[in-house]
Amino acid sequence: MAENEEKVQSDFIIERIKERPVNKKKLLQRTIITISLAGVFGLVACLTFLLLQPVFSNLLYPQEEPEVVVFPEETDEMLPEEMVIEDDVNNENLTETVESVLAQGGKIEEVLGKWVLNRNNYYQLYNAMNNYTKELYRAMVTVTGVSSDKDWLNNTVENSMQVSGTVIANNGIEFLILADSTLLSGADSIWVTFYNERRAEATLKQKDVATGLAVYAVPLDIVPEEMWGLVEIAPLGTTSSGIAVGNPVVAMGSPMGVKGSVQYGMITASDVTWNTTDANYKLFYTDMFGCETSSGAIFNLQGQMVGIITHDKAGDQAFLSAMGIPELRNTITRMCNGNPEPYLGIKGISVTASANALDGVPFGAYVREVEMDSPAMLAGIQSGDIIVNIGVLNIQRFEDYSNVISKSKPGQVLKLVVKRQVQDGYKDVIFQVTVSGHTLQ
Repeated sequence: MAENEEKVQSDFIIERIKERPVNKKKLLQRTIITISLAGVFGLVACLTFLLLQPVFSNLLYPQEEPEVVVFPEETDEMLPEEMVIEDDVNNENLTETVESVLAQGGKIEEVLGKWVLNRNNYYQLYNAMNNYTKELYRAMVTVTGVSSDKDWLNNTVENSMQVSGTVIANNGIEFLILADSTLLSGADSIWVTFYNERRAEATLKQKDVATGLAVYAVPLDIVPEEMWGLVEIAPLGTTSSGIAVGNPVVAMGSPMGVKGSVQYGMITASDVTWNTTDANYKLFYTDMFGCETSSGAIFNLQGQMVGIITHDKAGDQAFLSAMGIPELRNTITRMCNGNPEPYLGIKGISVTASANALDGVPFGAYVREVEMDSPAMLAGIQSGDIIVNIGVLNIQRFEDYSNVISKSKPGQVLKLVVKRQVQDGYKDVIFQVTVSGHTLQ
């Protein structure tokens, strides 16, 4: 009996519990479902973050939008010869005499011809000019382009080039600086040094490929606040700013290739045209000596910037030449607002009155050259065509064409009406041209 009980207990002890078989199919399904749900939840989380992050970021850290830069419209101004300038010099009697002569219909030259200058007058004159240039200097900066390279031992070497620039606007979040970028192409970083030697890193706001000019931006938040009111903004000159032969001017920046140099002189030639793509600009010469590294701006005696010192645009480096500001106003405004440069690819001139009268050539923008693979060439415009209308606007001169193009935007489709010469005269041909644009370089 006892043996049977032990056997029963023994048999009970060695019994094995059979495990439930694994359903591999269901396990695989659950694994796939789990992974899929994890992926869906992750995707939803990412999308939610991407959509809501800018909203919360703007709420917590609102960003100010730059103000649109608008330069004052041109107004009728008095010519320099019509002005009587009163200095700190003790010239009360001269001023009264000049006013009396003008009131009687006389000319200033009648008084000045009798006025004898002595050494003290010259000292006062140059002292007044020195004080004047000190005021202008607060609008001048040095723009430095820094690039890195490797020498033959594989060591990193930094190269830098400098040009003088001019502060032309403050859009509420940036100082905007105009400079000739020809010598700064290929720079890895741009630095701006203000008149008081304060230095700040800048970025390229926009560049004009045709002229080589560029606008650089220095954020206000990296400039000490006490400097905001000390940096001067140079006003742009207008067509009545005195860009005429014989008018006195001042060259600021690096006119002699040396930082901080200054020259006094006068305009010696002002009727020089520089033909570029989609625009023609006016150049003027001075009697001030220049060099290959000259840069900066030229001011009249009313404190207006009337020119940007340029390099060999008209084939002469012996004397300072400059691009006239009045013809550049649209280009400068566009660059200050970061708008890309519109491009059609046409070089041309205005049809003259003599060509119209003698040969019957219609007034308009005469196409001298169409650049290869440009929007104008792809549309079918040819050399010899005369553009007479763009949309509803009548084109009488090449300057009219340039103004329309400078205000257009890349991707915009323009309707150009041209006069094309045929055997018995001219016929109208209509083209639809899509404006292209240059990208930052």
